[in-house]
Amino acid sequence: MDSEECWAESKAKERVGQNFIKSILEISGYKVMNFGIENHNMQIIKMIKGNYESETNQRLMCMPDYVVVDPETNKAELIEVKYRHINEFDWKETSLMFKYRTIHNYMKYWKDTTLVFALNVKPFCICVKMNEIDWNVHFKQKVETGNGKMDEVWNFSGLYKLINDIFPKVTSESFSKAREISHF
Repeated sequence: MDSEECWAESKAKERVGQNFIKSILEISGYKVMNFGIENHNMQIIKMIKGNYESETNQRLMCMPDYVVVDPETNKAELIEVKYRHINEFDWKETSLMFKYRTIHNYMKYWKDTTLVFALNVKPFCICVKMNEIDWNVHFKQKVETGNGKMDEVWNFSGLYKLINDIFPKVTSESFSKAREISHF
């Protein structure tokens, strides 16, 4: 598979994960609004992509995907959705890969964000609050990818939460319905 096909497949999985999480939250009664840079003027992305010298560019390129609002309380939450294909999920042992500096940028610019992972295995959806991540505890290592770039391995043991721990309106019924609708 060439790099173009890998990118297309990766984006497709990302969209499936985002739609799954959005469906869970909307079925549960939350309002979910697009927020990330990909939902803004595409000219901005074209002009700044690849130039990470400016803090503003870095902040824009790592904007969280959604703003989630509870219409009863008007409390808003920023979420970033990540899809991960793993063999199994273990609350203590599971480590996840990220592109170099991804977590650093979220911690620096969007520390009030919740990372929401759409997984291909049970529990299918886990959350991590960015402001609870401790670099010295949860960062495990840098690894070189096949193309000479660096990725990072993180283990958020002790921080992983089910989606209904963060969004209490999510019930097992709304979760199951979203899985069924999303074919997840």
